[in-house]
Amino acid sequence: MSKHTKRPWEITGHGNQYATIWGAGRGVAVVRNLSYLVLGETEANALLISQAPALLDALKDLHARLLGMEAFGPMSTNDISDLLVIAEQAIKKAEEA
Repeated sequence: MSKHTKRPWEITGHGNQYATIWGAGRGVAVVRNLSYLVLGETEANALLISQAPALLDALKDLHARLLGMEAFGPMSTNDISDLLVIAEQAIKKAEEA
């Protein structure tokens, strides 16, 4: 599997019918609303797709931290809180409109 296009990914062509996602100066994906019935759905889908690299980075960070903590025994409340902050930030960014 080849590596994905470097981030950041950005959205252009906002609207209800289509949006293009760009990364590293080239098109990554085009999102189209084929139903034309749900306002904002195209933009929301494009936003989620555009956050894929950041979500992947957050998941890799969580994975690495969990592996590191596992070597030292049970996790503390602070450790769990730190991991929750990483997850919450990634989710919030992916859901921002």
